[in-house]
Amino acid sequence: QEDQHALAGRNGAGKRKAGEVWRVQLVLAKLRKAARELLTLETKDPKRLFEGSALMRRMFRYGLLEAGENKLDHILGLTVNKINGQKIINRRFLKLYGQNRPSR
Repeated sequence: QEDQHALAGRNGAGKRKAGEVWRVQLVLAKLRKAARELLTLETKDPKRLFEGSALMRRMFRYGLLEAGENKLDHILGLTVNKINGQKIINRRFLKLYGQNRPSR
């Protein structure tokens, strides 16, 4: 929690910002979990190929990964600072992924 407040304090707006940091951490945890699960599958597994390419496409679309970072391992290296450094993308990203949607 101190890390959240440190990140929020560094960027300004206090509690509102701390909530945004928390949401970014939650979304990153979900993305990392999906990447870890896909990495446990065989490299030629159809599920890994299909879902892995879809996940990577989303990461490229939101600008979270560069063109050279085209492996699932790079998703595990994403940090809150990398996402917070891109404000416009961050808001769009949180709007899509930070919602509480019912699970399927």
